[in-house]
Amino acid sequence: MALIDRIRAVQQRSPASFSPFAIDGEIVGFLPRDLAKQLCDVFSTSFSINDGQLVFLQAVTDFEARSLVLANISDFFLAEGLMPKPRNELYPIKNNWNQKPFAELERNASIPLGLITYGVNLHAWTLNEAGQQLLWVGKRSLNKQTEPGKLDHLAAGGQPAHLGLHENMIKEAEEEASVPVHLAKMCKPAGSVSGHYHGQFCRRFIHYNFDLELPAEFLPKPMDGEVENFELMPPHEVIDLLRSGYHFDLESGVAVIDWLIRHGHVHAENEPDFDLVESGLRADLFTL
Repeated sequence: MALIDRIRAVQQRSPASFSPFAIDGEIVGFLPRDLAKQLCDVFSTSFSINDGQLVFLQAVTDFEARSLVLANISDFFLAEGLMPKPRNELYPIKNNWNQKPFAELERNASIPLGLITYGVNLHAWTLNEAGQQLLWVGKRSLNKQTEPGKLDHLAAGGQPAHLGLHENMIKEAEEEASVPVHLAKMCKPAGSVSGHYHGQFCRRFIHYNFDLELPAEFLPKPMDGEVENFELMPPHEVIDLLRSGYHFDLESGVAVIDWLIRHGHVHAENEPDFDLVESGLRADLFTL
């Protein structure tokens, strides 16, 4: 396996399988064609299919009305086994972070609709006695809904509708790794990665990265059960794990590659597919 395989895993296209979901003329999601038709049948007073796109009817015109319909759809998805149990977190429907949301809905209901999901990642490291970086890597709990037991960041999480990105990252760092607020506040925004891939549903994500150098004496501890344990790894070992199989969570692995590039551990002289890897860290989210 090569690093480019990790990129290609979140750069898939399948135009024949999905219908666009549009709000106010803007495509916000992609869902299976048969599911789009089913929603029109079950929620006939709220949806129609227009030019191949699932759209709200004219009676559903504002944030509150759309959010109410989507709350009912969340219940429908749950009853039909189309989504995991609710996380009781509201996600915004929007196509970029600074856009005014079209509506909000239960986090897990975003999956069948193929909406862009937003999240934050904390890349945390410490320096050894020789001044070399060692990256903190967490192992996901075996009870996680997605990719249990896989390797991950020190802390990461989905982005709720009513929190800022930095605020959420501080919260996740404390909850998942027991990073005290005074340390977590020092994390710095470091760009983003995005992906677009398909299984049963169309998955599209934007993860906002944060960097944090931690003091050598600090030892993270699992707090909320999201993570089993933490381990310090030299970058070459992280690269070997990325190249030897899917040891890392699918989406997190892409963000880790971004960190390795930004900090000079992967570059054009030691990675044969460097240009493709670097350009593939930010996927086209709007083309099937």
